[in-house]
Amino acid sequence: MSRKKSIMMIVSVTIILSLGVSTMVSMVSLTRLQEQNDRHEADIFGNQVREELTGAFAESIAVSAAMNNTFTEDLLKNEGSYSQSEFESIVSGYLSQIVDRFGYSNAFMISADSKDWYADKGFIKKLDPDAHEDSWYKSFVSSKDTYRLNIANDKSNNNRLTIYVNYKMKDSKGHLIGVCGVGKGIEDIKKILNNNSLSRYIQIRLISPDKIVQTSSEDEEVGKKAYEGFCNMIDVYNSSKDKGYVFQDGMGSSYAICYYIKEIDWFLVISNTYKGSVFKSRLMLNTLVTGVLTLAILLILINRFISRGEDEIDAQRNNSETDIMTGLRNRRAFENYAEELRSKETLHNVVVAIMDINGLKEMNDSSGHDYGDDIIRASGKLIEKQFSSKGEVYRLGGDEFAFIANEHIRDIDSVVADFKKSVDEYNRKNKRSLSISIGMAGTDRDVEYNFDDLYKKADRNMYADKAEYYKDKDRDRRNRND
Repeated sequence: MSRKKSIMMIVSVTIILSLGVSTMVSMVSLTRLQEQNDRHEADIFGNQVREELTGAFAESIAVSAAMNNTFTEDLLKNEGSYSQSEFESIVSGYLSQIVDRFGYSNAFMISADSKDWYADKGFIKKLDPDAHEDSWYKSFVSSKDTYRLNIANDKSNNNRLTIYVNYKMKDSKGHLIGVCGVGKGIEDIKKILNNNSLSRYIQIRLISPDKIVQTSSEDEEVGKKAYEGFCNMIDVYNSSKDKGYVFQDGMGSSYAICYYIKEIDWFLVISNTYKGSVFKSRLMLNTLVTGVLTLAILLILINRFISRGEDEIDAQRNNSETDIMTGLRNRRAFENYAEELRSKETLHNVVVAIMDINGLKEMNDSSGHDYGDDIIRASGKLIEKQFSSKGEVYRLGGDEFAFIANEHIRDIDSVVADFKKSVDEYNRKNKRSLSISIGMAGTDRDVEYNFDDLYKKADRNMYADKAEYYKDKDRDRRNRND
């Protein structure tokens, strides 16, 4: 063998060994990074789906709360002054308006006095709290809950599987006068699962505690026992003291994550079956292309590849905290800052505000999603203009925004007033009826708060504001009809 051939062989072997070692090192590093990203991505996406599912009931809860008004209070208090047919006609007419207006499966009202159960289609039955099928009523009215969700067959709609919002009706003195609410068909929930599964290597299903798949983005799963791996995740969750979520990592960048949704007593299980990653594919392509080159050229290419990969990772990290539609900071940025605040035992001079666009679903249904997207962008600009000088503004997703500031809540009151004026001015200029509910919570010198306390309080205040909006909207409609 000539010296030239020996040198070429040595160089070739060196190239192959160098490429093999560098590829193995890179693959191990990227796999570890991918596993970390999988868990973080799964948690973010899982929370997004879970919040969208619970958020699907936000309007239902607000509408149910608005049904507890002066009209229904007077009606139930004077139930005895009407004949059965007169009372049935008035109640079913009122409930039919709610169903027609909001597109619910049904609406209902139960008198605490007579136990008569009415729906939009008329009288259903006389409720027996001691009967097994009506035991939910006794349990609910004796509880401290203002509202509660349950799943049952809608007998007035061919036993359609329906998720009900049950809301306690009380008079001005706080005495129970009845229970009212609305029903949402289970197929509406399936739409949420399907929409989140589109354009992703994602499957989403809701599993009952007996481990039967109740609804899923994959129709063939429904009604069957869940896959054994998902059943094991549910068992792990039930036996765990940490009731956050259960994450299971698989091979080839696949994973599954399990949450428990208390409101409907079901488990949300999301799985990703995507095999491989973009980084691994590029690395393998680089191996094939550079395998015939000299060691010097190979090192240069690897150098450039690594540099380019680092630039892409940096760009990805920057972009990952920006909401594309509004340009505001997104939920990931919000959660990162929230985690920082959670690490502090007590907070001082911190204000949290939660904002939600009212009636966005109606706008999407009546005017199209392009119009709804324009409303979201306009809302983002109005919120950013008024609040960004005081703190950080975020779009949490859908029609929900948030604001965090290191200020005393008194200093934010004027900002909120100016914000409401800016919304009114926007409506006058654009001939629109944009409405944004807002709830705030701030620290108090005499009370110790943590971030989760403030967030929950702000969220409750937002939903209270939203309930007032629907009450006023309903009152305006009745005045126009009068």
